[in-house]
Amino acid sequence: MPPVLPSAVQVLAGDAHPVLAENLAHELMVPLASAEVAAFADGEIRVHVSQDVRDAAVFIVQPTCAPVNDHLMVLALLVDAVRAAGAARVTGIVPYFGYARQEQRSRPGDPRSAQVVSQLLGGVGLDHLITLDLHAPTLESALPMPATLLRAEELFLPRIKSWASRDLVVVTPDAGGLKRAQRLALALDAPLAVITKSRPGPDTATSLQVLGEVENRACLVVDDMAVPAARWFVLPTPPGRRGPGKFTLSLRMR
Repeated sequence: MPPVLPSAVQVLAGDAHPVLAENLAHELMVPLASAEVAAFADGEIRVHVSQDVRDAAVFIVQPTCAPVNDHLMVLALLVDAVRAAGAARVTGIVPYFGYARQEQRSRPGDPRSAQVVSQLLGGVGLDHLITLDLHAPTLESALPMPATLLRAEELFLPRIKSWASRDLVVVTPDAGGLKRAQRLALALDAPLAVITKSRPGPDTATSLQVLGEVENRACLVVDDMAVPAARWFVLPTPPGRRGPGKFTLSLRMR
């Protein structure tokens, strides 16, 4: 495929985060195209792209944040619309990739929802995916299209280092986030603590124990989804010991 000239690049804003699309187009100094997104009386979504995108490299900005299903459907329809209109290449800028937490079956009868979503987007013609802090990085190998996985910690680190906190400890709320927390702790030259927990149900977790020293320390709790964030304000404190001095939450997904 021949290289795409800057004049042939277009940023298309979905309905999930038009401000992000506008800022991106401004930084790249490329045209911003907007799509008409509406619904029929029964709730069925319809989209329309009036901009001429023939032979253009189109970047669709559409995170699948809440309402996840609506924004996901808009993304899929926009990809199909610009592909049918003759776009040379279609890239999805999806900072929050919905359903990524369901990349494996936790029990018999469960679907692999993340793979279903990725196959949907690949099926309508998405050539490339750009996302931020994919919940399960192993999902990349199952994507039917190339993906660029960005990390928010590259933005967070300079600000955290500016605190110059000598009593900082990086806390991961579960073992699944251990590698992410280890990278951050290494970059900050800070100790690491791990919270063990159980999951009685979806979007719920019960903290059981803290492994590591947090007494009277500034705890930087690093998680990748904001949905369960409130639970970190009730971290367990061992009997006879004082709890953390203060909390800072570092959340990567919305």
